[in-house]
Amino acid sequence: MMQDLVKIVAGVVIMLLLDGCSMHRAAKVKAPETVVILGNSIVRHGPSEALGWYGDWGMAASAESLDFVHVLERKIRSAKPHSKVIGGNLYTFERDYVNFNTAELDPFRDADLLILKFSENVDAGLIEKQDFKKHYLRILDNLTAGKPRKIVLADGFWASPVNDVVRAIADERKFPFVQLHDLSRDSLMTAKGLFKHTGVANHPSDKGMAAIADRIWEKIEVYYTGRNRQNENSLKRRRR
Repeated sequence: MMQDLVKIVAGVVIMLLLDGCSMHRAAKVKAPETVVILGNSIVRHGPSEALGWYGDWGMAASAESLDFVHVLERKIRSAKPHSKVIGGNLYTFERDYVNFNTAELDPFRDADLLILKFSENVDAGLIEKQDFKKHYLRILDNLTAGKPRKIVLADGFWASPVNDVVRAIADERKFPFVQLHDLSRDSLMTAKGLFKHTGVANHPSDKGMAAIADRIWEKIEVYYTGRNRQNENSLKRRRR
């Protein structure tokens, strides 16, 4: 009985300390104002009659407001209302990263927070021969040259050896890494049955888009509120 009471009191003390630390960090944190999210059609895809896709936002979302970029934007603006969130489709990098023209990066160079989500259109059979890692680092360094930035790397929505390369880069550079590829194992996370075109249907559904936004927010929330969910979850696991 006494041991249980001690555990309860200790738990309350830890949570109070966590809340206090979070408030202290939140007072000090300088939240990123300009956020750039670069990826492919999951970020944004224009209308295509051939694909049966008529939106101009993250492919397979039922509305612009429900793609992951705009869901994430609302989370960011709830903490910093005047933040600017820019999403860019650079599938051209994924398709031909060896010859990619870095001038395509010019509209995206002023980010305070850079989120890269490249994977799905990369030919996994060529990543070693064509040194995908080298070229990924090339655009990363090109985007971040001359200005300190916060950087987050995410893998693809589908399983691929390319995801391992992205994770390795995040580990080497000590960047937050967002795992997404397991989401597509759940068919409800995809738009299967909602579109005739298989390629479109394999994209994230509204539920999948929300899950992507949630996972990214878990990594970047600390920049806006000072709250570090990973540390909190680690402490909770140790208490069990």
